[in-house]
Amino acid sequence: MTPPDRLIWVEPDLPGPSGGSLYNARVIAGLDRLGLPTEVLRIPGAWPSPDEDSRAALRTTLAARRTQHPDAAVVVDGLIGSAAPELFSPDPDGQARPVADILLIHLPLEAEHERPGTEPAQVPGPAPSDQSAAEQRAVTSAARVVTTSQWAAEDLHRRHGRDDVDVVVPGADPADAPQRRTTRAFGDDGPWRLTVAASLTPRKNHLLLAEALGSLLDQPWVLQVAGPGGETDHGSHVLTVLRRRLPGRVIHHGALTPGQMKALWEDTDLVLLPSWAETYGMVVVEACAHGVPGIVSAGTGAVEALGAAGDVADPARPEQWALRLRRWMEDPSLRGRWAEAARTRADSLPTWEKTANHWHRLIGSLPNG
Repeated sequence: MTPPDRLIWVEPDLPGPSGGSLYNARVIAGLDRLGLPTEVLRIPGAWPSPDEDSRAALRTTLAARRTQHPDAAVVVDGLIGSAAPELFSPDPDGQARPVADILLIHLPLEAEHERPGTEPAQVPGPAPSDQSAAEQRAVTSAARVVTTSQWAAEDLHRRHGRDDVDVVVPGADPADAPQRRTTRAFGDDGPWRLTVAASLTPRKNHLLLAEALGSLLDQPWVLQVAGPGGETDHGSHVLTVLRRRLPGRVIHHGALTPGQMKALWEDTDLVLLPSWAETYGMVVVEACAHGVPGIVSAGTGAVEALGAAGDVADPARPEQWALRLRRWMEDPSLRGRWAEAARTRADSLPTWEKTANHWHRLIGSLPNG
């Protein structure tokens, strides 16, 4: 058995950046530095809800790549692969080999619409049952399944029964950490700078912050909102509510480049991630790499990303978030402990080089041809 000689990476052509697309880009760049040539196929379409023509066209494209590069490995992002399980099964006409090898799941499709503690009627978006069935076929058929946290691997086992999911956690840029560790004293140069860096989608649960922070208007703070989606109906609604409930406190940055994100972390005291679901929470890792602690949603993969560098709260209970925020704002010793824990967490984070090396070993373990 010889390892694959090249990689074909299939991902959706998204309108803006996401944690998943950043992860993909950093892994691909790392594999390139390790000498594994990679062809990236960005597939347009309404993934993960494609029409039959889109699915058929993708399978045809990958079958052609298999013929052209029989020794290549094929990785498919879960937004596509979970909705197209046929990519991981042999052709019904007799083709011996599936057109894809590795399914990379950043977030189970059903989790996009789940809201713990709410009634089904309160859950926005389409009914996920068909998507979940397709994802189960993909997860059980793929030669390898990869996800980005131990929490996510356990979640996939619970949902789909697969117990050999590979975990390849995101990396961090450790060179950034020393800059943040010495940048800011605790609140002595202006209001507390709270940051939520997440796409403006229902799953990210920004509206919780309107209620939680609305009870803390007696404290000096500003809320920095970064991430794509402000032009959408949902994003526009979220920003309107935040500005109405938190007058004069909201700074909307929109989608930021990596360099702009670095500057944002240097201007942040606490990161907030109230998502209903997170596989890992790369934004939390970025914050910790800059020595920034946080509060994240209990019961999500973001708890794994945060470690001891902050606290957790129920995404359905804004009063819990308000209580933790008030304690942090009023207790200098607590702020100090969280900041020290974030600095310690920064020192223990894996690098993107380590993440790429893990992927390289995983790909090298696949048979080719």
